[in-house]
Amino acid sequence: MFLQFFKLDPAVHLPSRKNPSDAGADIRWFSPQNPELTLLPGGSVKLSTGLKTHVSHGFALLVMNRSGMAAEKVLKVGAQVIDPGFRGEIIVNLHNDGVEPQTIHHDDRIAQLLLIPVLHFRALECISEQELYATPLYISGRGAGGFGSSGA
Repeated sequence: MFLQFFKLDPAVHLPSRKNPSDAGADIRWFSPQNPELTLLPGGSVKLSTGLKTHVSHGFALLVMNRSGMAAEKVLKVGAQVIDPGFRGEIIVNLHNDGVEPQTIHHDDRIAQLLLIPVLHFRALECISEQELYATPLYISGRGAGGFGSSGA
């Protein structure tokens, strides 16, 4: 599948994968005028990518953490979903969840994009909880168990 991108500047890099089997395509921070930024612990910043795209109906583009940045620098992407109707520049909301200041440089790979299919639904209200669970749609006996309940 192809996904078209428009570069706001000829020097912008298109999303790319280091390995053909990688799920996500890396995107970079584009800031030639201010080529370095230090993000303090607990801080957040919105970073330009210089990219626009058009996501087809039935899909969404997720802006996700890059594993190395999250594990080594504790830099994490805020929840971002690019819907088919969005027409702006892809901006990455990056957070420093660590205890050390982290420096980011122009052209650093800051996030990855994952294109996923979306199944649309319409919300239907149930009158009672019994009605909600009248038709079994699952194969788990978990019930109301939350985090960690399947390991008990």
